[in-house]
Amino acid sequence: MQRAADAYAELLAGWQPVTTATLDLVPGPLGKGHVDGALRGAILDRLPRVAFLAPAAPSEELPALRPIEAEVVEGAGAGTVEVLAEVFPTLLPAGFERRPELRTLGVGRVPLTEAIDRLAGVDRPAAWWWRLYDSLAGVDPDRLTGLPVPLAETEEGARVRTTIGPRQVLLPQDRTPAELTRLGLKVAHPEAAHPLLEKLGALPATPRAVLTTPQVRAAVAASLEEGEVWDEEADALDAEELAETVLALVRDAELDPGEEPWLGALALPDEDGELSPASELVLPGSAFASVMREDELAFVDAELAARWGEQPLAACGVLANFTLVRATDLVLDPDEVEPREGDYPEPDDAGLLDAVDVWCEDVLDRLPPTHVPPVATEIVAVRDLDLVDDDAWPQALALLARPPLRDALTQSVRVLLPDGRTETVRPYTAWWLRDHPVLDGRRPAGLRAEGSDPLLSGLYDSADATGFEDEQVLRALGVRTSVASLLDEPGGAAELLARLADPAREVTAPSCTPSTRPWRTSTPSR
Repeated sequence: MQRAADAYAELLAGWQPVTTATLDLVPGPLGKGHVDGALRGAILDRLPRVAFLAPAAPSEELPALRPIEAEVVEGAGAGTVEVLAEVFPTLLPAGFERRPELRTLGVGRVPLTEAIDRLAGVDRPAAWWWRLYDSLAGVDPDRLTGLPVPLAETEEGARVRTTIGPRQVLLPQDRTPAELTRLGLKVAHPEAAHPLLEKLGALPATPRAVLTTPQVRAAVAASLEEGEVWDEEADALDAEELAETVLALVRDAELDPGEEPWLGALALPDEDGELSPASELVLPGSAFASVMREDELAFVDAELAARWGEQPLAACGVLANFTLVRATDLVLDPDEVEPREGDYPEPDDAGLLDAVDVWCEDVLDRLPPTHVPPVATEIVAVRDLDLVDDDAWPQALALLARPPLRDALTQSVRVLLPDGRTETVRPYTAWWLRDHPVLDGRRPAGLRAEGSDPLLSGLYDSADATGFEDEQVLRALGVRTSVASLLDEPGGAAELLARLADPAREVTAPSCTPSTRPWRTSTPSR
């Protein structure tokens, strides 16, 4: 019986050619007699060590597999097994998972997820990985989270490195900068950038997507520390290279000023060659440069400004015009919103606003007293008003009257009280301008515009409001344009009565004539 089993194993080992059909020669459980069972058992004891199974990728070195060394990948298609077999030569062709003979012979079974995990550290050309991804296109994404991704080479001919998982990987585009890898960004090798990777969480390396990566944000935040940005696996990227890379991304992403406030921390050279945060530099020849006091802030390097122009520099925070500060859910506590000094604050921090704590106190004085500070749901304010030259306020006010800065002047701030009620208060920008000599060398509050309502003559001093025919802007500045608009403001009626009763003012006859008084009405509020 043993000699017969040896002969069967020897004949099977010499079978030529080795094909998938040799699996049919494994004895099945058909014999019921004692002799048949004994012969079957003796043969099955020998077959696990007999090379007679056809591999998925046969070669001269390995034309056949022994069952004890063979494996079958469960849940993988024929294309996937074919590609994997180039790395794991002991794999059997796809479709054998359900064959009972494999269980009888003890062939190893490998789930597809485990087979994917085994690929970690595998060194294969990028084109091989693309073929693998193409074969996995219809597989459940949850089974492919550990899929390695080859990264773009840092040097020509260098070994292709891989990272585990497509998430946090960027798919290269036509103009993806080579410097990205030096910032620690994971950029997939161009020859391996299969659409499957995007489905699994990789992002196309668009300029906007690159800018919002944690690596770029960290590099920008640290650009002033040493003048260099370091990555464990990349060469040093100095501040000049970083600035050029970020400015190119900002330009290609077509960012607007203030869209990504954190870019204000980018280190850029000033007119003296020293590095400064972008948000503390002024663009030469810009609108803001024309209204700023001399030597108040440094100008950005002239050569850099000429090469890049206004759009990317302004989007990085360089002052080409007045800058908006936006804050939401701001607690109106003067101790919490006081102006920041010393450390460089966040570009969207309310602490960048001059005398913002005084504005907060003024707002609280006009609101009902509460034990818990109220909250401003959203404030939009203009910063750097204190840097304007006294003689340049006509030009500065013309800039502030244009969108989007205009909203910071004219839109009231909504305040949420602790009891759930809401109030509206004067915006910071209008509040600041009202109390500074910005109009004809005088404070706007308490003045009237030239050519305004004749009924205001004598009650208010006249001011030159050239260029501000827009009544909404004038009212925001505190300039009186008509009796009707004055009465529409909180406290307007009391102010009007006080001025009518002021013995130092000459009241005109029309102002005192009942038929001409627009405030003569039966409305109780008047």
